[in-house]
Amino acid sequence: MFDFKKLLGRSPLKDLILHIDQVSLCMKKLEETFNCFLEQKTDQLAGLAEEVSHHEHQADHVKNDMRKKAVRRGFGAMSQMQVLEVLRQQDRIADQCEMIATVLATEQLKPIPELSELASKLFAINHEAFLITQKIVLELETLLEATFGGAEAMVVKDLTYQASVVEHRSDLCRREFLVEFFKRADELPNSTFYLWVQLIDHIAALSHICEKHAYYVRMFIEVKG
Repeated sequence: MFDFKKLLGRSPLKDLILHIDQVSLCMKKLEETFNCFLEQKTDQLAGLAEEVSHHEHQADHVKNDMRKKAVRRGFGAMSQMQVLEVLRQQDRIADQCEMIATVLATEQLKPIPELSELASKLFAINHEAFLITQKIVLELETLLEATFGGAEAMVVKDLTYQASVVEHRSDLCRREFLVEFFKRADELPNSTFYLWVQLIDHIAALSHICEKHAYYVRMFIEVKG
């Protein structure tokens, strides 16, 4: 059997895990920011948004270090392409967290109490999508030991399927939110209306990115398995 571990032994899987850990800190702080927004703790939002930005910056350091290592050591064309694409999707998640936090901290954005439950539901679904993404990355090292086959591969394939299911649930929830939101559109100032549309689009985009991340991981497994 071909020794996949030898081929990928120099691939930056540990760095990929380190990067998703930093992205996880972005998401955790974003969750706190979102809850403060709904609870109208406006005095805390700017500081929390800065913390999200800080974690995104730390994730960028890991990302840039990985890219430099990939160029220097050239760990195989296929491996390099696939791993860096997975990294790119993780980077997009961190960027998305920063954008959401920035919108939440904007003074003109005001909570809509009647829609708080739906907004929380949408955020929770997209947070779930990220947790699946994080779990996929944490499984990669085990998958490497199993040469991308066996029960370990099935676990990751199942997680990639779960990512697509959650992305669909997010789309349905976003649609439900917008139906209710547009019923109240005439009551909102233009700035608040615009910011809410931006916020919902940014939140829903998280699950789309997570699904794409899962797709690239699955492609990697199919090629190597």
